[in-house]
Amino acid sequence: MGNDETPRHPISRRTLLKAGAWSVPVVALAVATPAAAASTASVYYVYQSYAGYSSSSGTFVLEAYIYVRDTDTPVQGTTVTWTLVETGQAFQAVTGSNGFARVDTDPSAIVGEPTTCEITALDARTVIEVQGTGPV
Repeated sequence: MGNDETPRHPISRRTLLKAGAWSVPVVALAVATPAAAASTASVYYVYQSYAGYSSSSGTFVLEAYIYVRDTDTPVQGTTVTWTLVETGQAFQAVTGSNGFARVDTDPSAIVGEPTTCEITALDARTVIEVQGTGPV
């Protein structure tokens, strides 16, 4: 062995096992993280929603309750948006202490004859049919 050569020491099996034992949790964590990040379970949900013409009040009515999914409790102070799918016409209201929000509007303000309404609030979303028909 000359001055420019370094002595070679074999790696022990114990050192290899230690390195392998640490790499398994790191790889498992790296694989599990993207799946958790891609989760689409919503925290909130829309409950007892309605969109349609009211013959008794003569108005176009939009209603919804917003609740926390895990605890079934109402959400106060959040904005609810109702969008008439065919026209993109949107209406908003803020939930009260019982999680309820409502919009009453003159039927003449409604563009066309919508049949579908999308309701969104926070991460909650639902699509419902518009009930009834507008005044003739």
